[in-house]
Amino acid sequence: RLCFRVTELIMATFTKRNLKDVSTRWNRNFSTTKATTSNNKLNKYSSVLTGADAHGGGKAMLYATGIPTEKMDYPQVGIASCWWEGNPCNMHLNKLQDKVHDGMITDNRCVPRSFNTIGVSDGLSMGNNGMRYSLASRDLIADSIEMQVQASHYDGVITIAGCDKNMPGCMMALAR
Repeated sequence: RLCFRVTELIMATFTKRNLKDVSTRWNRNFSTTKATTSNNKLNKYSSVLTGADAHGGGKAMLYATGIPTEKMDYPQVGIASCWWEGNPCNMHLNKLQDKVHDGMITDNRCVPRSFNTIGVSDGLSMGNNGMRYSLASRDLIADSIEMQVQASHYDGVITIAGCDKNMPGCMMALAR
């Protein structure tokens, strides 16, 4: 939301639009969002979708994924895994992700939301053109986790990494 507002203010500056008009429209469009995101709630971010009738489309999507009505007020926690079959360090991470997911369901205090990101193996990319992608994969991993968590309004995230390339990418995402 902040990026959107900054972009809108920059556009207003370049197009000589009235900045007061931009600010008024911003406050009007997002006043319901501010009212539903109390700092005291564990579902501070996901309540943007689950707590407001104004986001019926998003809420309908969540119902379609199997979240029952009684769990709509639970915090939603993303579980980001760097699983893929091409590396012995990462090929078991989907099973670990499933265990974390099942444990969260058993605990019954939040709604787990599993997703994957990419992984690059130095062992496969060393000494060939693949090496150009190894270090850059950290940023892509961090960006993809951040993007999924922010776009889906998750209240928290757990990352599951397995090697020296994707672990820093996960840490970068957590730091953001």
